[in-house]
Amino acid sequence: MSDDVVEKIKRGDTEGFNLWRENYDSLTFSQHKDIVDCWNSRSVLERSAHTSFFMWAFKQLAGAGVDLGKRRIAELGPADGWLAFNCLSKLEFKSWIGYDISRIMVERTLPEVKGLGFVNTELNEQFWESSVEEFDIFVSSHTIEHLSDNHFKELLKFISPRTEAIILEICVKGNRADWKDYGGSHILTLNSSDIDIMIRDRGFASVGGRYMGWLRHPFTGLHTFKDTGFKCIGTWRNHFTGVYIRN
Repeated sequence: MSDDVVEKIKRGDTEGFNLWRENYDSLTFSQHKDIVDCWNSRSVLERSAHTSFFMWAFKQLAGAGVDLGKRRIAELGPADGWLAFNCLSKLEFKSWIGYDISRIMVERTLPEVKGLGFVNTELNEQFWESSVEEFDIFVSSHTIEHLSDNHFKELLKFISPRTEAIILEICVKGNRADWKDYGGSHILTLNSSDIDIMIRDRGFASVGGRYMGWLRHPFTGLHTFKDTGFKCIGTWRNHFTGVYIRN
């Protein structure tokens, strides 16, 4: 990718975000990191995680017999650790490690969440290509919409055999329309039904009920290991919530 195009992308305006989407597959991981850090250096920190959903999700797992205190959490895209801070302040886990593409976000990690045992790690290659610590529960909020459809498939392929549980919150379009002219780095074109099918195709099945709290427009999913795959509980408008447990 030419330096000229990369510099245009770094502007973070409508043209830049469109160029980023158009050239996503041509950018190296190092270029993606550099671009994201450039955007983050100029932006106000956005904390998008619906912490009430994640608290509900963890309680569903606990109610299904999962001993959270013995479970290791891996979070993709934790930013400054806001979600981890809210969960670790109220619940006990064996460990919680975050993995973020952005050096700036890792440097912004909240001192308070570090004091609760949270570790924020800067990725130098894609999560699914990295030697990450073993984990029992995978969580991610408002991060996967910044991945291409193929990269989401790679992520799902990587985490499915490695984790006991998955909790997702994803902003979706609700259809297959692209994100052209959207003023942000969203690229995922899968809708809730697409994601639901992909999860079911990996053997996910569901237990529990659906989250009835307030959410804006994300896809949210909680998944737990079941023998060779996973299971889900269903969808609700643009929100997917699920509780999944190993049989």
